Amino acid sequence: MAQILRSEKLKIVNKIGGTDILIADSISFEISEKEWVNLSIPHGGGKSIIYKVLLGQSKPTSGSIVYNNKAKIDDYDKDKFLKKNITAVPEYPTIISFFTVKDWVRLQIELIRPEKYKSRLKDFYKKLSDQGIEPEKHVNQLTLLEIRKLEILFSYLADTILIICDDIDIGLNKTELENMADFLKTINKERAILTLSGNPIWNKYAKKVVRIG
Repeated sequence: MAQILRSEKLKIVNKIGGTDILIADSISFEISEKEWVNLSIPHGGGKSIIYKVLLGQSKPTSGSIVYNNKAKIDDYDKDKFLKKNITAVPEYPTIISFFTVKDWVRLQIELIRPEKYKSRLKDFYKKLSDQGIEPEKHVNQLTLLEIRKLEILFSYLADTILIICDDIDIGLNKTELENMADFLKTINKERAILTLSGNPIWNKYAKKVVRIG
């Protein structure tokens, strides 16, 4: 399977109040199509910083992130690759609560402009309906679990190949966590998943576990 992303001897030092805090040291891993990798990082261990580095939003202290198996890639091609191939699900939902589901989807289409998305709309809304998420519902009528699923399912409309999830277990109870794990397991049949979380539940499902901190 084709490699999507890999880190090479990644070191991240974060400066807090004038003090250097080591977040990650010499981390190397790779993720290919339809794999599930969990970066097992304890609470307060810098998950969100690592998440931003993986998405090219922040630079590591040393080491590198290799996209699409290209050792050298300029910022334009990197941004193009990320936009086309990766769906990012942040720690906290960014969906505006007074939007309907359909409104939010339209906004994402305008922002991302996925190619040939119209041919995937029917299947996308069918997948939403299967999860009890109806297009005319307002987002504030959805549960946190449904909102997280909506963010993840957008990967089908965008036709991305990798979903990166930062601590998406926050706020979910045990039953909801099991539901989310089974949901991601189904998604993983078609898309690669990279989770960043210290919750041991993901270690049971991921094909690879990289322990950090």
